[in-house]
Amino acid sequence: MKLIYVVAQHGSDVRALIASVLPRAVANGLRWIDVKDSYSLYSIATTLLARRPYPLIALVDNEQVSDSDQTSEKLDFARSIFARVAEPSRFYIAPLKELHRAMLLSPQDSTSVPIVADLIRFVEFGPDVESPRRERENRELERKFNRKALDLYQKCGSETGYWPNRSLRRVRREGGLAAVKYWLRGTEPAEGLRRLDQLRRLDLSVEALALRYPWRLLFSDEELDVARKRLKRFGYTEIADTPKRPSTMTS
Repeated sequence: MKLIYVVAQHGSDVRALIASVLPRAVANGLRWIDVKDSYSLYSIATTLLARRPYPLIALVDNEQVSDSDQTSEKLDFARSIFARVAEPSRFYIAPLKELHRAMLLSPQDSTSVPIVADLIRFVEFGPDVESPRRERENRELERKFNRKALDLYQKCGSETGYWPNRSLRRVRREGGLAAVKYWLRGTEPAEGLRRLDQLRRLDLSVEALALRYPWRLLFSDEELDVARKRLKRFGYTEIADTPKRPSTMTS
């Protein structure tokens, strides 16, 4: 088993738990790095992933986050940053709050906690453990996007008087994600985009929606490139299609 790095934000108190459930990792040279804030975690973890060929575990501080959606946002943000320099299979991201809950149990019982079990599998059997978890998170993100696509129709109609009813029928029939992926095929903009350009509300287009974080995680680079080029064709460049630091992050 290779050396494994652990970069932990305010995670020194879970170090004993990690050592107890990952004895083989400790024996083989688990390297622990404590950091004080989110920025340091992203910076150090990204540098290690880019320069060292070893797996990495990132422990993200979500103790001040009360909402599960906000926790997902923090984890998605970290994942998008790390994925710029390394294959997602090389790193595992864990929220500290769940590990703190596991500390209330005995070392033996803590191994039944899902987050701890995932860490063990990551170390013992390789990083593919992230795949099922990522699939679950993607399904949840897709469900939220479908709702967002319906909300976009309502917002477009109520704010501009333009109700794209044919688009609504496709969203209801196929789901928001499938519908937007369909519209992002090819390079020619749909009539609805031209209409929104006339209304000076390209911010209400599905192209703009697809480029926003976190929805952009659901689309391929090719689809995002199509959306970006269409908007630029109409002179719209206000989309920041790289993720911004979530407002819930604290130092």
